[in-house]
Amino acid sequence: DLSIFALNDSRNLCTDGFIFYNNPNFRELAFRITHLENSIEIYLGTNVFSVYNLEIVASTRDPQKNFSMFPDAQIRIIEPEIDREILNEKIVEDCNSMIVAEIFKYQSDLWRIKSIAKKFNGGLAEVCKFFGVEVID
Repeated sequence: DLSIFALNDSRNLCTDGFIFYNNPNFRELAFRITHLENSIEIYLGTNVFSVYNLEIVASTRDPQKNFSMFPDAQIRIIEPEIDREILNEKIVEDCNSMIVAEIFKYQSDLWRIKSIAKKFNGGLAEVCKFFGVEVID
């Protein structure tokens, strides 16, 4: 599964900034998660004021399984207007959730992306706690 954590300039979670299958859209950015295709669509513009970072998270549906059990797991980021692949990383880690990429505001109107490999073994719940999202067991 894919999730996004939208962070402000202090790297705190924005209001309604946890985007996942039960909350697939974000009010300020034009992006959404489409799980039928297991993809995320992101349209960034210069009118994004409170979001400075987008943390892209991949997690297994079953916290007892890790990515090494899924040999085809990968994250691909494509710029659709010109069909250019920006990032392609295989996920072969022995963890069940991880921050795989970060899209961050570079200047007031520019965005950059970098590959991240921060691993978690407590599933998506552990990533949520890392970003300050309250998790009810």
